[in-house]
Amino acid sequence: AAYARGWVDKKNLKKYQAMKHDSEGNSEKNYSLQYLIGQCTDFQNELTQLEFVCAQQGAAALITPKYHAELAGEGIEYTW
Repeated sequence: AAYARGWVDKKNLKKYQAMKHDSEGNSEKNYSLQYLIGQCTDFQNELTQLEFVCAQQGAAALITPKYHAELAGEGIEYTW
């Protein structure tokens, strides 16, 4: 998708990676394919398959980040 949109520099194809980081561990936005695709509004607004199926059934799926400190105690891990 990023290549088709002209966001990828054809002369520097070997520099691109799925998740590109500099020597300090910071995301290198110019050559990170994940970052480039993440900027596409059609990908940002896309429902996951679980969200789509739930919406068809009249329900909602609340997707939370795994292992997030602020959400600890809110998930299924604490209902067992």
